[in-house]
Parts: sequence; C-alpha cells; structure tokens
Amino acid sequence: FAIANAFEPYVTKDKVTIPALNDQGNSENILVLKGETLIGTTTKTGYRLARPQIPPKYADLIEKLDIKNPCIPSNRPRSDNPDTIRKLQIYC
Repeated sequence: FAIANAFEPYVTKDKVTIPALNDQGNSENILVLKGETLIGTTTKTGYRLARPQIPPKYADLIEKLDIKNPCIPSNRPRSDNPDTIRKLQIYC
C-alpha cells in the first residue's frame, strides 16, 4: 500500500533515481516506502528505503513471491476503523 516505486521510477530530493520494482532490469529491488498508504493511513516508520535480504536457503525467493509483479488493490475499506482495514480483502 505504501510503495512509491511499484510501477514507476522514483526520484529522490537529491535527484537519485530508484528504478521501479516491476522493472525486470532492477536487480537491487529497492523499495521506496512513503509515509502514507494509498488508503490514507500512515506508516509507522514514515518514508524510508527497504531492500529484501535473501537467505541462502531460498535463493529463488524473489521469484517464489512474485515480487516483480506488484499488486495494488483496487478496493477501499468501508471505514477508517483499524479493525476494518486489517480485515480488508485485497483484489487486484
């Protein structure tokens, strides 16, 4: 919900371009996490960068989780109640 570079590259304040997650040439898989989600809630840690750590036992983890094909939900919760948001069914 908070990934800024899921489909488009993200340009930081100091003009560094971070490739889109779905870019097949992006081998670093760095995520830009915004301080707010698509449904208007805030993230606990705010803006930050994240990168997957692949354990040796699961060298194919990126492929298994299909990370290169991000899914942004098209539905919204009917309420701002945290319990409703937590139980939200995600459909892409």
